[in-house]
Amino acid sequence: MPYWIPLLGHATSFLWDIAGLATSIMFVAPSSEIVGLIGAETNMLFVSDRFGTSIPVRLRLFHTELYFLSGTQNLKLAWKKSHVLSSKVQVLIGVGMLFGTSTNALKFYESDDSGINLLPHPKSKIRPENRIHYLTHKTTVELLAGTHLQSLAKSFQVILKKRLCNLEVGLEWTDMRDLLSLLQHHMFSAAVEGMCGPYFLLLNPDFAKNFWDFDTYTPYILKGYPRILKPTAWRARDRCLESVRKWHAYIREHDTITLVDTENAQDPYYGTGLMRARQNYSSKMEPMTADAIASADLGLIWATNSNTIPAAFWMLVEVVRDPSLLSRVRGELSNCVSDSFRSDSFDFDIPRLCEQPLLQSVYAEVLRLYTAVMIVRSTEHTDVTIGNWNFPKHSLIAISSQVAHMDKEAWSIGHEALHPLEEFWAERFLVYPHDPNSGPSIKRSPGTTPYATKRGADEPRFSTGGVAGSWIPYGGGQKMCPGRHFAKQEILLTFAMLCSAFDIKLSNESKTRPDMKFYGLGVLPPQGETPFCIRRRNGMLQQD
Repeated sequence: MPYWIPLLGHATSFLWDIAGLATSIMFVAPSSEIVGLIGAETNMLFVSDRFGTSIPVRLRLFHTELYFLSGTQNLKLAWKKSHVLSSKVQVLIGVGMLFGTSTNALKFYESDDSGINLLPHPKSKIRPENRIHYLTHKTTVELLAGTHLQSLAKSFQVILKKRLCNLEVGLEWTDMRDLLSLLQHHMFSAAVEGMCGPYFLLLNPDFAKNFWDFDTYTPYILKGYPRILKPTAWRARDRCLESVRKWHAYIREHDTITLVDTENAQDPYYGTGLMRARQNYSSKMEPMTADAIASADLGLIWATNSNTIPAAFWMLVEVVRDPSLLSRVRGELSNCVSDSFRSDSFDFDIPRLCEQPLLQSVYAEVLRLYTAVMIVRSTEHTDVTIGNWNFPKHSLIAISSQVAHMDKEAWSIGHEALHPLEEFWAERFLVYPHDPNSGPSIKRSPGTTPYATKRGADEPRFSTGGVAGSWIPYGGGQKMCPGRHFAKQEILLTFAMLCSAFDIKLSNESKTRPDMKFYGLGVLPPQGETPFCIRRRNGMLQQD
């Protein structure tokens, strides 16, 4: 029996209380073992918090052992071992449960044990053309970088700017029902058109509505609700899949391109080289039918948007509720407008935008506070040792980003503990040259500042130094999310354009809370609606 079947088969019970299960890891005794089935109400062993987060917690799910791993040192070692830890189980849960691929295609995904490296695993017998995990990873890494990434980000900016110019908001305050819905409409459409080209939304004008209907129900689908109990969820997914199939069929009928120019970042039919490359390699794999390819592409569209849009939402919420912070952020944004700036233009210099220290700190803090993703890896081929712990072959290892992001042994809470980890602190990731206690790490190592922004001698700089292994909104190691660079640019561009061109006031900000129903899936959306008022700043992004 394949090692992943027990997890899929009992995901219904496992996922019912995943938030409580992951959070309780921080309070479990050493060598503790939770044995047996996990029911709708998870029985957790709360013993003591004096052992910290360094002890893995084991659960037995029938034939599979699942280990929850936490603690700064454990995670650093795990990321170093990522080349021998497979992320395949996460793909199987996605395409199998969430995006509805066929049983034959699911078996095809499961049978590929060759890994994501250029050279297949020595024990694998998979033919080169059927290495779906390697080809997916390779094309995503290559075609969401360099000139391809630049072109995609530029397209996104142009499309979003046009939509915001046409937004029916003037110089007087206008009441709107929900801030997240505004982003789900405009940011989502710009991202889909930028990634998939203009034909997708032209062929499927209702796709945005259907997509967000589907997204709303993803926790229920993953909990195994049968179609008869949540028919709306399944119908929304069916409509999304039909939209992707319709787009694919239209392109197959009209596309006359026979030679793919890999240097050309834009594609007249598929939008990007990435979407064309996915079609090219998938269509050569016999089990990857039109339906299976549609499921895979729906998965990519979901992964591209389900996290970035809530992240942009929380950036806006946290900044606009603090007038002082808003003023400082706008000061940084004013330095990032490209040379072609006109008062009605707002073309941002994207590399410069992504280097601003305060803006990056706000971005990183939002992802630290509001991301709750479960990162699942497996010891597919052999036992794996991480620190003092040995994980047997065919075990599953789960890492909760929220547990890592709330680890008091890793993170600074500022001078005199004024900034607890449960609260947003815009400057958590800023290092001040004359303050050795600044920066995100509680025990910052001098000279260790990965991802640090170069600044003047007296200016603060952004850094994840000391917490690079614990700040994991995109995962870690070799299998870190390959779309993270576009995600960052997309989030910052959306925030920059809205924050610069509009004034926004939240109508009832005290009620804005994350929806824990989505725990484990990524950036948590807010509970319910977030009503707000908006007005256009004078001369900014005016309608043509």
